[in-house]
Amino acid sequence: MPSHISAQPAGSLLYHAVYARLLCDVAKSHGLPVTEILREAGLDARRIDSSAQHIGHAEMNALIRAVQKRCDDPRLPFELGAKARSDVHGLPGIAMLCSRDLRQGLATLCQLSSLRSSQFRGQLSESDGEVRLDFRPVVPLHDVQEFICAALGLILAQLLASMLGDQHHQLRVGLPMDAPSCAATVAGWFPCPVRFNESALYLSLPLELLDLPCPAADAHTHAVALRQCALDQLGLQGDLASRLRAHLAGCQLEYPSLEDCARRLCLSPRSLSRALQQAGCSYQQLLDETRQEEALRLLTDTPLAVEQIAWQLGYADPSNFNRAFRRWQGCTPQAWRLQQTLRDD
Repeated sequence: MPSHISAQPAGSLLYHAVYARLLCDVAKSHGLPVTEILREAGLDARRIDSSAQHIGHAEMNALIRAVQKRCDDPRLPFELGAKARSDVHGLPGIAMLCSRDLRQGLATLCQLSSLRSSQFRGQLSESDGEVRLDFRPVVPLHDVQEFICAALGLILAQLLASMLGDQHHQLRVGLPMDAPSCAATVAGWFPCPVRFNESALYLSLPLELLDLPCPAADAHTHAVALRQCALDQLGLQGDLASRLRAHLAGCQLEYPSLEDCARRLCLSPRSLSRALQQAGCSYQQLLDETRQEEALRLLTDTPLAVEQIAWQLGYADPSNFNRAFRRWQGCTPQAWRLQQTLRDD
């Protein structure tokens, strides 16, 4: 099934709404007025209840400030981080946890983290027998930096610990904040040693662990999750053609009509056609490209019969699929698959 992504201005910094929901849960556990807090941040329950919704970084930061204004408990950000178990990170979390080994998992984390929060960028480096993952804010965070780094540090520590299995104690976390009064308490919530008063948010571990197999390694699940995440990243880029291409690529069996797509994008069919024409493409062209890419993938990566592939691509009559494939590749699907097999051999 496709992942539906809310429209946001191109280039905007986003947070997945799940983290706003978790913060509201933390606020509620402290007896704070959640509805009032959301209103002050320019949000409402409907905006953060959707499992596929994103909110702007300014809204998330305003939500943090509204909570902190009513409760100065230094445990708040760590409580938020503790609530963010691996199952709340969606497909990026699945892709990371199902990685072949820690090396692939860290690369996946850096590649996909923007789907959960684009306010930070991850960067890997190796030095003195250690690999270090630094997370730095894209823009200044000012008064909410310590809160966000504390929560993010615990979230990342939990994710990496899941990949390290029995070796999780070799992980180290650094937080760019003074040790809070509750340091002894919250340090026990981390699955590994944590250091305060560091220059940046980072995680480090011995270089020798990079090839350690992940406990949940699953090549097929990793590949599927990566593919859908790539589509989601296209959708977040904001231009109409990319959003429509991402939506079509997430569909199977029955592709939406131009009218269906226009309705989803809150446009008239004529307006959608005109906008695509201005972008140098058409709905039919995008649909053909999507079907062609999926056909090539299924012919290469699966043992499905051509008739089954035609059905998955929405062709009721396999002969129509064969004609379309000849137009795309100049040969039949069977001949193309055989060429790939011979080439691989």
